[in-house]
Amino acid sequence: LAEFANCGQENFLCRFSLKLTNRTNSNSSLSVNLNEVKFSYSLSNDTRVRDGIFFENSNYYIFQLPPTEDGAKGIQSIEFVLEPLTGDSDMFISTSKEFPSKDDSEKPDTIKAGENFEVMEFVKSKNGSLPRTYYVTVYGSTASTYDLKVQVKKEGQSNLQR
Repeated sequence: LAEFANCGQENFLCRFSLKLTNRTNSNSSLSVNLNEVKFSYSLSNDTRVRDGIFFENSNYYIFQLPPTEDGAKGIQSIEFVLEPLTGDSDMFISTSKEFPSKDDSEKPDTIKAGENFEVMEFVKSKNGSLPRTYYVTVYGSTASTYDLKVQVKKEGQSNLQR
């Protein structure tokens, strides 16, 4: 029930289970665990998302650069920051696989890790481009809560402020 207290807060994603019961026959019911269905939640630039995950489960996200060339002008890199608040969670990112696992995760240009954070940064290539779409998986080695943030860095902009 503690998770439901956060459902009304901005940028907190909620997870639910649904159980349907036949009133005329108490021996039959249908349970649907919506946590097992794969959904990708959209991430926005410079917006922190607070979420939670169950033991050995994954949450999925998608981040897309602006669709026009003008919207992406001056972009040097994209940083993804995972800050576990409780438990142990890991981040995997792919530009081609919608629900990436550890094996599908692409090697970013920069990886920074500390006791309480993990940062993956993708830098503009020599030909001046970055992939438009990033698929992010957060996997819970244990039940955990975390903050996830994306920051698009433009020319002359300093590192992400955690």
